[in-house]
Amino acid sequence: MSRRLLLDDEFAKELELLVSLPDDPANSEDEYESDEHGEEYNVEKLKNLYVNSEGEQSSSSSNTIINIPETIPSPVTQEFPQSYKDNIESHIQNTSIEHFQISIPENPQIEMSVGQPSCSRSGISSNETIEESSEESESEGSWNKAMWSNGNRPHYSVFEKITLAPRSPISYNSRPLVYFDKFFTNEVYNLIIEQTNLYAQQQNIRTWSPTSKPEIQAFLGILIMMSYHVLPDYNLYWSSDPGFRVDEIASVMPIKRFKALLRRLHLNDNSKQPQRDEETFDKLYKVRPLVTLINEACQAAAKNTSSESIDESMIIFKGRSSLKQYMPMKPVKRGYKVWCRCDSSTGYLYEFDIYTGKQDAGTEGGLGRFSRRTVRRNRIELPDFIKKKNGKKACQKLNKGEYRWRVKDNVSFVVWQDAKEVLILSNVFHPQIERTTVNRTQKDGSKLAISCPLTVREYTKRMGGVDKFDQVKSTYSVSRRSKKWWRRIFYFLVDASITNAYLLYKQNKRASQLSHLEFHVALGRGLVGKYSSRKRRASSMANYVNRKKVLSENYQKAVGSVPLEKRFENVGTHMPVESPSYRRCKLCSTKTHDKRTKIMCRICAVPLCVVPCFANFHTQ
Repeated sequence: MSRRLLLDDEFAKELELLVSLPDDPANSEDEYESDEHGEEYNVEKLKNLYVNSEGEQSSSSSNTIINIPETIPSPVTQEFPQSYKDNIESHIQNTSIEHFQISIPENPQIEMSVGQPSCSRSGISSNETIEESSEESESEGSWNKAMWSNGNRPHYSVFEKITLAPRSPISYNSRPLVYFDKFFTNEVYNLIIEQTNLYAQQQNIRTWSPTSKPEIQAFLGILIMMSYHVLPDYNLYWSSDPGFRVDEIASVMPIKRFKALLRRLHLNDNSKQPQRDEETFDKLYKVRPLVTLINEACQAAAKNTSSESIDESMIIFKGRSSLKQYMPMKPVKRGYKVWCRCDSSTGYLYEFDIYTGKQDAGTEGGLGRFSRRTVRRNRIELPDFIKKKNGKKACQKLNKGEYRWRVKDNVSFVVWQDAKEVLILSNVFHPQIERTTVNRTQKDGSKLAISCPLTVREYTKRMGGVDKFDQVKSTYSVSRRSKKWWRRIFYFLVDASITNAYLLYKQNKRASQLSHLEFHVALGRGLVGKYSSRKRRASSMANYVNRKKVLSENYQKAVGSVPLEKRFENVGTHMPVESPSYRRCKLCSTKTHDKRTKIMCRICAVPLCVVPCFANFHTQ
C-alpha cells in the first residue's frame, strides 16, 4: 500500500487559513484567536479539503488513510509543582495560550487542539494583559517558556540582610583619621616615601631633603583642605592678599616645599619599568603598586554585603594617553575607564580595575550566585523573537507595562515596555511567577500603577551602587589638572580612600555624626596637625566641625571649643599651668552651676578643673 502526503500549494494555503496564523510572527500576537464556532468550522472545512484533494490526485494516492477526529481534544497542559501552581494562579492575568500540533505518524492523522485557558489577578487593570500566540510560545532553539530546573530562588529580602560593616570593630568615638588609616596604611605611606625620595635622587636634586611620613600626611591634608577651599591656582593659597590666602594651609609648609613634593611625587621605580616588547609590560606600571595596595585595603576594611553592583566609573583626563576612553553617555566623557564593584545601597567601593584595553582572559567562575543586567538587542544568543529580521524588529512594540520572556539554562530573558524598551537577563527572579507594580506619573500629575516583573524593579533599585560612589567622591575631590597622565589616577585613589572612610564612618550609629564637609575638615586637620611646626592659638582656628546643635546649656562650650584634632593629639604634652585669674571651667561650668578655676591647659589654652575635668577633657 503506497502512501502520499498532500503537500500541494492549495492544501498549504487552506491550512494556513484554518489555523489563522500568519507567517510574520510580528503580526501574530493577540490578534488571531479562534471564535466560539471555530473548532467545528475548521474540522468541516478540513474534511472538504481532503475530499477535494483526494479526487484530484492520481490513483496512487487513493489508498492514503486520513483519520480526522470528530471532537477536538483538550489543550495540552504541563504539570508544575504545587508551589509553582499557586504562584502561577496568583500572578498570571488575562493570558491567552494557544497550542497547535500537526503530526503524520505511520497511519496519518491530523490532531489539533485549541484552547484559551486564562485566569486573572485582582488589583491589575485589564489593559495590562500579556498575550502570546502559540507560535511564539513554542521553543526557540534553547530558549523556551519554562520554570527553574535547579531548585527555588531566594526571596528578594534576602539581598538586604547583610549590610555594610567594618571587618574589625572601630571605637564609636574614633576620629575620621582612624577610618582613613584603614585605607592609607603604613605600607602605602612607606611606598610613597621610598619612591619619592628615590625619584628625587635619580634626578640629582641637590637641594632635596628627604621626605617623611608626617610630611606626606601633611601634604595629603593640604590636598584635602584644598578640596573644599577651591581656588584656581596653588599660589593663591599662599598669597598675601587676604581675599585668597588660607592661613590654615599656608602655615603648614612653604609653597616651594609643597610644589617640590608635588613635582617629585612618585609611586614606582622608573629604572625597572619593562619595555613595550616585553611580556611583563604594564601600561599602569607607574601606579600599579598603589593600585594593588588600595584594592587590598578596600576589601580588607569592610565585609562584603549581600547586594553589590558592577559598573563603569570615569577618571577625567583631557591630555594625551593611550588609556583614555570616550564614553558619550557618561557625565565625564573623556578619561580613564574604571570597572568598580560597589555596595548597592551605600556605594562603598570594594574592588576596581582600571581599563587598559581588551584582554582575552576567558570566562571566570564563582563570581557570584545571582545576578541580573540589561542588554541590547544586538547581543548574540538572544531569543529569536527579539532579533531583527530584514532590518525590522522581529516583535511588535508592546504596550506600556507589558512584557515577554523566555528561559534558557536557568537564565531568564525579559523584554518589558516602559517609556522605552527594557531588556534584562537574570538568574534569580522568574519573570512569570514574581511580578509587582511600579508607579508612573501622568501628564496631569496623577500616579498610574503599571505591571512590572520583579527583576526589573530589583535591578533599578540595586544598579546605582557605582553612581552613589561617584556622587559622594566628586563632592569634595582632591583632583587637579596635571600634565602627568598618572597623577589623575593618584587623585582618584586618594578620593576613593576618603569616600570609603566616610561611608564606613556613617555606619557607626553611636558616633556623633559629622556631615560630609565636616568629615573632610576633620580629616584634613587630623593629617596636618601632626606636622604643623607653627604654633597656632586655638581661638584663631576655625571651629566649623564643632558648630553642631548645642546639647549643653553652656553655649560658649559649643562655639569656642578647641578643635578636636588639637585636643586629643599628643595628650602627654598637655600640661596644667596657672592662669592669672579665675575663669570658668570649660567642661563642668554652666549658667546654673558656675565653677571657676585658676588652672588651664598649656596647649589648649582653656581653663579646667584639675580633678576630674583636666583628664576627662583630653580623653573623652
